[in-house]
Amino acid sequence: MKIAFLEDGLHMQQKLQRVLAKAYPAAAVTAFATLVSALAFAKVEPQDLWLVDLGLPDGSGIDLIRLVREVFPQTNILVI
Repeated sequence: MKIAFLEDGLHMQQKLQRVLAKAYPAAAVTAFATLVSALAFAKVEPQDLWLVDLGLPDGSGIDLIRLVREVFPQTNILVI
C-alpha cells in the first residue's frame, strides 16, 4: 500500500507518521509540507490513499485533490 499526505504542521506530520506506521506497518508513507512539492509528486506517483490538509501557506489542498482526481481517479482521498 502507498500512502501520501500533505500537512504543513510539523507536529501533525509527526503524529500522522506514527499513526500510519502503526495502522499500516507495510505501507510506504510519503509526507509533504508544501502544496508545490505534493503536486509535483502527485502528477507522477500513483498512491492508494492521500490525506490532504486544505489550509496551506502556499495554496489550497483542494488543488491537490483536483489533480489527483484527474490523473489517478481510483485513488482514495481523505481531507484532514
